[in-house]
Amino acid sequence: MKLEQSYALCRRIARRSSSSFYLSFRLLERPQRDAMCALYAFSRRTDDLIDDTSYLARDMNSMDRAESLKLWRSRLSDALSGDPAGDHWPALADTARRCAIPDQYFFDLLDGVEMDLEPRRYESIEELQVYCDRVATSVGLACLRIWGCDDSDALPPATSCGRAFQLTNILRDLREDAQRGRIYLPQSDLRRFAVKEEQLRSGQIDDRLHQLLDFEISRAMELYEHAGRTGDFLQGSGRRMFALMFDTYHRLLQAIQRQKSAILVKRIRLSGWQKVQLAMRHWGRGRGGAR
Repeated sequence: MKLEQSYALCRRIARRSSSSFYLSFRLLERPQRDAMCALYAFSRRTDDLIDDTSYLARDMNSMDRAESLKLWRSRLSDALSGDPAGDHWPALADTARRCAIPDQYFFDLLDGVEMDLEPRRYESIEELQVYCDRVATSVGLACLRIWGCDDSDALPPATSCGRAFQLTNILRDLREDAQRGRIYLPQSDLRRFAVKEEQLRSGQIDDRLHQLLDFEISRAMELYEHAGRTGDFLQGSGRRMFALMFDTYHRLLQAIQRQKSAILVKRIRLSGWQKVQLAMRHWGRGRGGAR
């Protein structure tokens, strides 16, 4: 597959997504937007590798998930070494080269997805942060490179941002993940508030769950306070894109906070109109910050 065809595929993958991220891509100039689409296509397909291999090559469909991930890792290695296998890989390899994205960021994401191969538990927030850094912060750090930022001082707030976004996702998907055998909230937190895993699966709401949610939401809010400083290291359209992403996730956490009594009943999300409103708000901004 030629390079432009590969980028065109990545643009289609990003456009078909219902993700809040795609709206923010429109804030970027074409080269950065294409790079974001390539990163998104790789991240989306890597994330889906555990649950859905329908889009993969036929030789991967018959494999179990561990084997598929092993082959995926090999294809990533080949692509980054200059031998992409077609599909989205040429675009990803070109993006990594043009934006000087360290290979480790891509492999960290695979390591995080590998942690989801089997249901596991996280005893402490420190253990959960390892997972968050692999599946979320790694992508955020790659975004910084696409936006032209290689300042090492940006890494601490960007790490907080990845953790804040992922913890927001965890809270949003709490019941759905529990029903699939995945409990991401630290076990020490569940014990502290006497919340049982079965309660998360069955959708039982009580004061103990409210206290747990308040604790986790406060933890995420503190992360957002630090994460907002990431925008100080960005310029132009990259700064505007970050601001939109930051506002979208922060608003989602606020919605979870307001509707926490329904968190085990429905998936709390921003409406399409709310997302459009946020996007329109950032379209007209020059170098507005993320705070």
